[in-house]
Amino acid sequence: MEQEMEYDKKPTYYRYWGKARTRLEVDYRSGKLGDAEICGKHSISKSELGRRINYNGWEKLAAGETLAGYHLLPYHCLDVAAVGQVLLDKHAYFLQTLECATQVPAQQLKPWLLFMLSLHDIGKFSEAFQQMRPEYREAWWGEIKIKNYDLRHDSLGYVLWSDEKTGIRSGDGLGFKSIDGGISPQVYRKLLSPCLQSVCGHHGVPPLCAAGTRRAKNYFRSFDVDAARLFVDEMAELFRPDMDNLFSLSKDRDWRTAQKNASWLVAGFTVLCDWLGSNRDLFDYCDEPVSLEEYWHAVALPGAENAIKLAGLLPAKSSKQKSITDLFEKIKQATPLQKQCDEMPLASTPQLFILEDVTGAGKTEAAITLVHRLMSQQLAEGLFVALPTMATANAMYERMAEVYRKLYADEETPSLILSHSARHLSKLFQKSLFDQTTTDVNYAKGEETASVQCARWLSDHRKKALLADVSIGTIDQALLGILPARHQSLRLYGLSNKVLLVDEVHAYDHYMFPLLKTLIQFHASFGGSVILLSATLPMSMRQELVSAFQLGRGETKRLLQSTSYPLLTHLQEGKEPSEIPLATRKEVQRYVAVKLLHQEEDVLKVIKTAVEEGRCICWVRNTVHDARQAYEVLAKQPWVNRDRLGLFHSRYVLGDRLQIEKEALDNFGDESGQSDRCGRILVATQVIEQSLDMDADLFISDLAPIDLLIQRAGRLHRHVRFANGDRNYSEQAEDQRPQPVLYVLTPSLEDEPGMEWY
Repeated sequence: MEQEMEYDKKPTYYRYWGKARTRLEVDYRSGKLGDAEICGKHSISKSELGRRINYNGWEKLAAGETLAGYHLLPYHCLDVAAVGQVLLDKHAYFLQTLECATQVPAQQLKPWLLFMLSLHDIGKFSEAFQQMRPEYREAWWGEIKIKNYDLRHDSLGYVLWSDEKTGIRSGDGLGFKSIDGGISPQVYRKLLSPCLQSVCGHHGVPPLCAAGTRRAKNYFRSFDVDAARLFVDEMAELFRPDMDNLFSLSKDRDWRTAQKNASWLVAGFTVLCDWLGSNRDLFDYCDEPVSLEEYWHAVALPGAENAIKLAGLLPAKSSKQKSITDLFEKIKQATPLQKQCDEMPLASTPQLFILEDVTGAGKTEAAITLVHRLMSQQLAEGLFVALPTMATANAMYERMAEVYRKLYADEETPSLILSHSARHLSKLFQKSLFDQTTTDVNYAKGEETASVQCARWLSDHRKKALLADVSIGTIDQALLGILPARHQSLRLYGLSNKVLLVDEVHAYDHYMFPLLKTLIQFHASFGGSVILLSATLPMSMRQELVSAFQLGRGETKRLLQSTSYPLLTHLQEGKEPSEIPLATRKEVQRYVAVKLLHQEEDVLKVIKTAVEEGRCICWVRNTVHDARQAYEVLAKQPWVNRDRLGLFHSRYVLGDRLQIEKEALDNFGDESGQSDRCGRILVATQVIEQSLDMDADLFISDLAPIDLLIQRAGRLHRHVRFANGDRNYSEQAEDQRPQPVLYVLTPSLEDEPGMEWY
């Protein structure tokens, strides 16, 4: 009775819980945890229990010590808004991006966004949601009448906003107290719709119902709607958004279109704020009513400061511009492409670069130099490198681990993350993982609390990957940002302050390439710069990529002209594309003889001769079956050392594949020498033809499309070596091995080949 009276002293919205703890039954003698069940406020959270186990053994709670069993809904809403305020205050680049995207000045945008963030969970005012904890609902409101929870609470929030008959109906209830003349709230619902859908979709998907298709009365009691309306008014009073100015802006059709485009970023921002604001290790439960303004300043804002600091979300400060030789110690003299990227003038606006050069010409180092220059000029704060395969992503991760810290100031500690489905098998990546516990339970079957998602996210770096300072991953991790996938908006948010660097851009098929163009369009529209790398990019594909960037920037299509190679294409806002022909470095300028073989017996003879000469050989087959068969045939040859025969394809168990990949790079890579290479044979599939720094003395390929043959030839005499295979690092050195020959296994040539020729 005393507790009921205490609540009656406060507005009715204090009678709504937002989250509840679990009670853990503990056998203190055995140290085992029993079944978890919902209970009242004098329960022990899992994290608190963990601390007591770690520091006090299995001692019981001290006399009179209690923990809140639930978190009041208004406080959770303020926790999330507080995370938003701290991010907007400390992440100036993102605020500027939002300002440009929404066409709303920052001083007006910030209170507006905080107001909307505070209303993200307004659907939890519904009895349909509250009845899942009947002990609270019945104690505060009496008999439960609405028990159908067939629509999640995030979608219920949109129902409450969009139902003009039984939802929030009055202009005052929408927080528009400053409007003179009684402007119809329907006008504002149309004005607010993009932002409302964004904040109400804070669990990673848009509201699961269209406006007007559900009735609020089926989920909310009348006093629920009254409480929600009162809470909205309180939030409007706390944050004071300038509704008059927004209404004036809304008369511009282009402005309304901009809000729809910006809604992607707002949605991702809301998801992130909700995840952090729901972390019970950072925001303690509070079930005692205090004024919202007091909670905001005394609890929510300090908690948000701590949450963002521990999460490591604020971008590291970029270093001052360095030359390419400062970034890469091994580079003594820059290649023509690298020199151009190091010295060319850059615009102060988003821009596109396409680097085309032969394999082994240092495109990656040239691209990182451009990234560093863009970051040092405050045109980006980080980098996402997208690659076609896990093997190429692993190799790039190892390379970036040596240099990424140089992109940032000495006192900074930037994050580097590998992102693909087998990232947990990388030993280097494992060092960055940490454990995170959680104290919340799921609301209902199939519906996770944000804390559970957050705890999973903090240890699942594929979801967190695009939020890191530097991320290396497979292309699908970025493409999920423009596909109808859960939390796709979070990926777009994570990309918004980064340079998007896509390697081997020619490698994507007719399904992936249109998705890549859409991703480039989105990234350009949010003010991001893009760098694309390829050794074999057709002009038609180059034109499509340039057009996608132009479309994202709202510019007219400009046609490309040059057919030169190597080539650097540079697109700046408001200018014709610059197409800069380049020379390539002397070390990779080589004539490659092509010889055709028509029988596998001929291939074996060539390999036998090379083994006897102490050379290393790669044979690339077009299918896994053919590769296995070739390996078995070679293994039976008396002149083959089984310990120096390898097989590499994509169908290995991931752990084995990573080990085989490492061995291949050790034996054929840049640092390999005579002892590694002598008589070594590797039979492989296409997994070695892109982005792996491999160097064979002799290369044999099955007949394949010309772009793939060029890629494979790039693994032939890739580095300058002595005749015995040791690396020669002299600046003026020439390769002392015999002339490189690419052998191609093909059926006998015919003037009129039939359908069965191959």
